[in-house]
Amino acid sequence: MGEAVSRAIGVLVAHDALHLCWRHPGTDLPSFGFWHRLTPKVDWTQLIAFYSGRESAHPAGQARRGVPGHVVDARDPLAHRILLDNGFGSELRLVLRGAKGVWGTLALFREQGGRPFAPDDVDRVARLVPPLVAASRTYVRAPSLR
Repeated sequence: MGEAVSRAIGVLVAHDALHLCWRHPGTDLPSFGFWHRLTPKVDWTQLIAFYSGRESAHPAGQARRGVPGHVVDARDPLAHRILLDNGFGSELRLVLRGAKGVWGTLALFREQGGRPFAPDDVDRVARLVPPLVAASRTYVRAPSLR
């Protein structure tokens, strides 16, 4: 599923890896997610940095502060170091906020040596927020397959 989502988003914004994390808007807890070309080590390292108070720009913190999009680069020393240690040079973080709250976060990654994400990339990928929120709501409300 992560690969399919990555291909669809790649039409608007080129990227080398992706992490899509759906959250329950009532509890703000992660429900499920997809990775594409990204190891869980990156996410775990970022979460540890965030929950230890060392990185405020993690998507979970971003959502709490109401920041819709953020580009991680050298101006965020710890976050950038985590990217570099894992072969990436830039990350675009987007909060998937709907009328009823935050439904998830989307993180796109570019490998080292590639063009870093820019504000126009954030603007383009932000157009995907409404359909991604709608997809999440549809998935959550679907009858169980059991």
